[in-house]
Amino acid sequence: MLEIERREHRIAWLRTSATIYQRADRGPMRPVGRRRGVRPGGLYSSHKNGKMVGFESLAERDAIYCAEVLPQVVSYRSQPHTIEAIIDGVARRYTPDLEETLSNGQIRITEVKEDFEASRDPDYAAKLNLFATVYRGMGWDFRILQRREFGGTLEFAGICKVQSFRRVAFDAHDLALVREHLAGGTRPLGELADLFQTPVIGLATVAAMMVARLMLIDLSGGFTTDALVREFDDRGA
Repeated sequence: MLEIERREHRIAWLRTSATIYQRADRGPMRPVGRRRGVRPGGLYSSHKNGKMVGFESLAERDAIYCAEVLPQVVSYRSQPHTIEAIIDGVARRYTPDLEETLSNGQIRITEVKEDFEASRDPDYAAKLNLFATVYRGMGWDFRILQRREFGGTLEFAGICKVQSFRRVAFDAHDLALVREHLAGGTRPLGELADLFQTPVIGLATVAAMMVARLMLIDLSGGFTTDALVREFDDRGA
């Protein structure tokens, strides 16, 4: 039997409180990784979290790719908790798609959609707005992430490439080699790749260092040899 933890947050300025329910093992609050209707679901092997993470749609999978790669994200969970709040005298409940812990200590809650227009479902949009206010009252961040806005970008293409190298092994010597060449500055990815046995191995290794939150590759133009790389530092994130 699953053990559920309960934690209450008092939000003085909203004159209400919110109760968060989450599994003691920090697993998902509802089954994920399965097909629900016609939406494709699955499991993603996260190197950053050291375990499988479930998704219920391709949009959620792509959001997981971003969380896996971006070094500003320390860890993340899918379907992390269920939150309940009394709003206008009515008890409302919500289970978000993603919870991320950021390097600055911030908790970010993400609702992932393929395409979201409030006018299509005003009641659901109003519910999201209410819980966005509740989360912010707790000091957490809340956002709606739409796949149509990021899925076709060069940056996301680069994220997809980097995450594919997430399990590439590297050692202290490899890391020291890259750090020495960077010398506290930035260098093109291709230049760093040439430090290794082959450029292909070098590209994969530096990508794995980004997933490990040791390097930051500027992916705004995609995963290219011209992309600038610097050492990642939580203090400057």
